[in-house]
Amino acid sequence: MCVKCGAPLDADDGTYVEKLANSLMHPIPPTAMRAAWVLGRRREKSAVEPLIKAIESRGEEGIMSSAVEALGEIGDPRAIPTLTKLLEGSYLKVRLKAIEALEKIGSDDAQRQIVKALNDPNLVIRRAAEKALKNLVPIRGYHSD
Repeated sequence: MCVKCGAPLDADDGTYVEKLANSLMHPIPPTAMRAAWVLGRRREKSAVEPLIKAIESRGEEGIMSSAVEALGEIGDPRAIPTLTKLLEGSYLKVRLKAIEALEKIGSDDAQRQIVKALNDPNLVIRRAAEKALKNLVPIRGYHSD
């Protein structure tokens, strides 16, 4: 049993991925961050919704950043609305990770969201958006040169 949250450590309930997804809500941030990292590296499409839930329900910058990075590694377009909302957030690191994740997704919709970030009041965000767009095939109606 976890001494911090009381969760059973020897439970056989669920698959490895389900256990990782449940760990996104662990009260100790590094545990949730590690779970997000593993889910991203495994490119677990089934983890998209739990990662989005973690972003929306947890306010810790580190957890949000790790979950956003995982969504980028997974590359599922279902994450685009959440990543778009994060572009207007207060944590600079999370906003930058959102641009990187949108770049990795690379769809036309993801690119449109990056184009919108070119008008962000923050110079760091604008430069990150410019860099991301240079790495992508241009969408119709936008040229980065």
